Amino acid sequence: MRCTLLVVILAVGCGDKYPVASAPPAAQSSSVPFATPDEVATAFPHADPNVIPESEPHRRIQRAAGRCKYYYDQAKMWQMITKRTPNSLHDLEAPLRAGEDDFVRVDDDPWGNRYVLGADKRKFTITSFGPDGQQGTADDIHYPPLEDD
Repeated sequence: MRCTLLVVILAVGCGDKYPVASAPPAAQSSSVPFATPDEVATAFPHADPNVIPESEPHRRIQRAAGRCKYYYDQAKMWQMITKRTPNSLHDLEAPLRAGEDDFVRVDDDPWGNRYVLGADKRKFTITSFGPDGQQGTADDIHYPPLEDD
């Protein structure tokens, strides 16, 4: 009863902004992991938070934004452990010590391109070049988001 009541309170608390899913996430049949609304808002600061994308292109963008954040978090952890900044995401794929598993497996983005780690000294950014696969275009996805000049 408490779980049911909690779900009702959460659903009512969201209002019309975020529709309630018909089934819990574990029960939904989707092979695409979704980023949280906060992760999407961070990756796309000018996007309308009231629009929840449903099409395949939007799901790919959402997945790439979530993976950029995930690889960023993993790179920060790697940096804390090794006391140095990774030069590329390839650094994260190697085991930290002999005989251990890889630190993290880095997959391609939803369009088949590698994610890129851009680093200088202690700061870095994870980037997907988006649907067009070209660096420096408007559809690039960065985490953390790039600041406007």
